[in-house]
Amino acid sequence: MNKRRCVVFLLLALAAAAAQPDARRLFEQAARAEQKGDLVRAYLLYSQAVALDPYNLEYWRRRELLRVPFNLRVSGTSAAPLQGEAAVSQAAELRQPLPPVQLRASPARLNFDLHGDARTLFTEVARAFGLEVAFDAEYVSPGTMRFQIQDAGYREALWTLEAATNSFVVPISEGRLLVARDNPQKRADLEPAVTLSVPVPAALSPQEVLDVQRAVQQTLVLTRVAYDSRQGTILIRDRWSRAWAARELVSRLVQYRPQISLEVEFIEQSAGSSTGFGAFLPYYFPLVLFGRPWNSSPNVPAGFTRFLTFGGGGSLVGLGLAGAQFFAHYTESQGYALFRTHLRTLDGQTATLHVGDRFPVVTGRFVDGGGSTAALFPSAINFEDLGLSLKVTPRLNDKQEITMEIEAEFKTLTGEFVDDMPVIGNRRLASSVRLRSDEWAVLAGLMSSSEARTISGLAGFARIPVAGTVLRGNSRNRSEGQVLLVLKPVVEVDKQQSAAGIELWAGSETHPRIPL
Repeated sequence: MNKRRCVVFLLLALAAAAAQPDARRLFEQAARAEQKGDLVRAYLLYSQAVALDPYNLEYWRRRELLRVPFNLRVSGTSAAPLQGEAAVSQAAELRQPLPPVQLRASPARLNFDLHGDARTLFTEVARAFGLEVAFDAEYVSPGTMRFQIQDAGYREALWTLEAATNSFVVPISEGRLLVARDNPQKRADLEPAVTLSVPVPAALSPQEVLDVQRAVQQTLVLTRVAYDSRQGTILIRDRWSRAWAARELVSRLVQYRPQISLEVEFIEQSAGSSTGFGAFLPYYFPLVLFGRPWNSSPNVPAGFTRFLTFGGGGSLVGLGLAGAQFFAHYTESQGYALFRTHLRTLDGQTATLHVGDRFPVVTGRFVDGGGSTAALFPSAINFEDLGLSLKVTPRLNDKQEITMEIEAEFKTLTGEFVDDMPVIGNRRLASSVRLRSDEWAVLAGLMSSSEARTISGLAGFARIPVAGTVLRGNSRNRSEGQVLLVLKPVVEVDKQQSAAGIELWAGSETHPRIPL
């Protein structure tokens, strides 16, 4: 039995070797006919070469390029071969790069339970989906195996069979495919190499595009990836099994980012009260000499019109008297302030808000040797942003959830000076929050409360028990303040753009899958 198999394989090899010269000769004749513009004759010669050597992928490709003009010739649309410039133009158009071939198989989902070698399995599976199979001339079928799969389309069935037999499939035409052993040499010889371009939105910065390019190239180990900033495209050059996956990843990563609206509210509430009661007793009694020595005029302090006098003549002295006052007052105040604004930004892009003024601060002066400021050299001034400065970087997660990196800073003048430079008080907050779209978050809050009590009166009388409360001035001031900073993000994006991600069945690094 083994001897019979060896004889059969030897005869097939001899027949293939004998057919090679005739197929090559027909291929060369077809190429010359194509150059002369006789495209129909070239197609027929290519078809004969394919019939003699059905495992030569180059013969298949050249024949498929001329399939359209041949069909036109058969249908009578073109009765004669083109001549002159028309033939050259037709040939140039046919040589334009075409996309890789995609199979047109039956969309049915089938169940398989087969037993046989790799050639038998590929032939049966392809026939079930209306496809034809050609095998590489050097294809060696592995041993007999059982292939069982349920509810599989033609892609799933062929890809699973590839993994089981260590083979790979290359579409030759819409209804025919080539099967070869999966090794680096056969991949390089048979798998088509393509060049793809992916448009990049103008909203992305060059650095963001370069980050996407670097990430995709490192993930898929691509041969060539370049960014054309003038045309706004990313160019990919590699085998078809890797290039298509790279195109899908790049298209997903550079798509228009979702827009996020941020509603910011700065709420301030203050309340205060002031209470006072008691008596204002005079605690200042001036002495005035009314004797007019040397005919001088008495020096009477302002506000004093009544005096208690004693003495006489040149020694007349007056003691100033002031009136006493009783008082009682109460004051209460409440205030409410609301600042509301809307910000729009993109996913991953920082939005900035400043509420307040810009205050000039002198940071340097030029002084001459005498200590005076030189008039010819202006002072160095730095403008500080007083008030609230807010920076928010939103990032859209799955299920419409948003993570926000927040930096809030509040600067005010303290009223103090160091070397003639004002001291600026600063409160800073850095936080990260995660919440759903259209939900409020309290970012920061500040509460302040103060109370002051003051007692004033005549020394000695103000401390008399019980009666001292009436003989002195009593005042009490209270103040409370509350400040809240709240934020609400709203995702303005449709459901298609907010999809979680993309899944690619691209295979392993050593055995990538070719789209079928």
